[in-house]
Amino acid sequence: MFKQNFSGSLKNGVNARELHAFLESRQDFSTWIKNRIVDYGFIVNQDFISLHKIVERETGATRRIEYALSLDVA
Repeated sequence: MFKQNFSGSLKNGVNARELHAFLESRQDFSTWIKNRIVDYGFIVNQDFISLHKIVERETGATRRIEYALSLDVA
């Protein structure tokens, strides 16, 4: 858990990728998070924020999206 700015308010948040791992979901992360956002009507900057991150790998850099969820929706 960490503090994150959601719509100008500092709230407790969680890393969605870590939550996905904790829940031991068998669905791949990107599908899992996108389905949650749509199915539950999460609102950008209120319920979650997304951050684009460059990840260096042996085969080269790749871009991935990280999500922070407010505790209200986690």
